[in-house]
Amino acid sequence: FRDEFKARRGYDVPKYLPIMAGIPVESADVTEGFLFDVRRTIADLISDNFFEELKRLAHARGSIINTEAVPPGMMSDGILVHKNVDLTSSEFWVTAWQNWKPCDIAEAASGAHIYGKKVVIAESFTGGGDWKEHPYDLKAMGDMHFVDGINRMMIHLWAAQPFPGRVPGQTGAAGLFFNEHTTWIKPGKAWIDYLRRCQSLLQTGLVVNDALYFIGEEVPCRALIPPKYGSFYITEPALPEGYKYDSVNQEALLNLAQVEKGLIVFPCGVKYKVLVLRPDRLITPQLAHKIRDLIAAGAQVVGPKPIGAPGLEMVESANDVVIAVAEDVWGNMDGKNI
Repeated sequence: FRDEFKARRGYDVPKYLPIMAGIPVESADVTEGFLFDVRRTIADLISDNFFEELKRLAHARGSIINTEAVPPGMMSDGILVHKNVDLTSSEFWVTAWQNWKPCDIAEAASGAHIYGKKVVIAESFTGGGDWKEHPYDLKAMGDMHFVDGINRMMIHLWAAQPFPGRVPGQTGAAGLFFNEHTTWIKPGKAWIDYLRRCQSLLQTGLVVNDALYFIGEEVPCRALIPPKYGSFYITEPALPEGYKYDSVNQEALLNLAQVEKGLIVFPCGVKYKVLVLRPDRLITPQLAHKIRDLIAAGAQVVGPKPIGAPGLEMVESANDVVIAVAEDVWGNMDGKNI
């Protein structure tokens, strides 16, 4: 980790090791700056040294990989983990609302759109019980997740029956009660066929969304959701009803985003009319330069004027670089009067 950190962040760690035991070094800003760099490095290594390596090994053996979303407490970039997979994946539950996961859905969809994956899977309708759910209960929830970017339902789960003569049979621990003994299984084929048709169409072509929301550089970071869905990792400011958006992470924004005819475009072909930054006032010099370049090329960007850099990379000059770019790009705009 020390070698990877030094190569990626440009400085060595020994001086700052007491911070890992909760002891500040020099100042609060220096301490937080080092921890910012540690977290960012962990997120990068999860992508490069786990997911990228797993994909290499899988492809060498003729296999493909997909991943569900990372847990919110994991020190990771929730969109970056979908970079080095073949299919992105997430999940949603039926009745256990504590397991409703709009960030997971948004990460799988945004990761697929930004990184050019055609298939966005969801472990679907998990957590039913008592053989009580049927297509009338399930269709609207499925439709909502189709609209949110899912295009393949992996129904959780077909409850395998070790004793097929005992009806309705044994169920899975947390799955929808769904198998050949379900009372609606034969007429319910109409709903299954409907899912198939939706998926066939939704896996064709390119998504069209209006805005692109940056999820920030502070790790852990996740795809953003509308304020009506939560209180953290939310879109600020939120879009009016009727407009759609994707989230973008630091890596994809720095390395993939370009501008064509005033639109922000990615190599996979998706396009956005406006980039919305986080309300954070600290950004890395790399991001400051990228925002300046996008605006110079004609992109529309919404966000507050930065006041400095968050980490210790380029520690002697990082704040000066960010402030200089801010003065060049934002000038005297204060977000209120101008």
